[in-house]
Amino acid sequence: GSTLNFTINATDYAGNENSTALLQVAVVDGLPPNVMLISPVDGHNSSNTNVTLQFNVTDNYASTVYCNVIVDGVVNTTQNDTAITVGVYKNLNSSVKGLSDSIHYWNVTCWDSSNNKNISATRKFSVDTVPPIISNLRNTSTTNENSYIEFDCNENCNY
Repeated sequence: GSTLNFTINATDYAGNENSTALLQVAVVDGLPPNVMLISPVDGHNSSNTNVTLQFNVTDNYASTVYCNVIVDGVVNTTQNDTAITVGVYKNLNSSVKGLSDSIHYWNVTCWDSSNNKNISATRKFSVDTVPPIISNLRNTSTTNENSYIEFDCNENCNY
C-alpha cells in the first residue's frame, strides 16, 4: 500500500479560515490481479510436444505481479517481479517442452505485492504425435468418371 497526505482548508461566509494538521491515510490494495488465458484455447489439439502458453494479467493498484504457470498440477514456470502498467493488460508467455502424448491441463495463479491472489480458469489441450493408421484399402468400383475406395482408420480421420 501507500500513504496519501491531506490538509483540509475551510473558509466560512464571514471569511473565517481554519485548516487541519497534515492527515495521513493508508491506502490498502484489497483486489487481486486479473488473469486471463489466451492460448491455446480449451480443447486444442497439438501434434507438437512443445507448447507455448499465453496469458495476460493486470492489477488495479500494483505495478508488479508474480505468476505461476501450472501444467498438470505442477508449477511449470514462475514469472517474478513482472512489471505491468496499472490497469493495462500485459501479455506473458510460458514455453512447455517435452510433453507426453496425453490430455494436459493448465492454469495460471498470479498475486500482487499485497499478496492478493487470483487463479485463472483451467483449460485443457491434447498432445498427439502418433499419426493415424490407414488399413484395408479396397477399390470398390471404378467408372470413367469416379473411383470409390474404402479403408479403415484407427482413429477419427479427416478425408
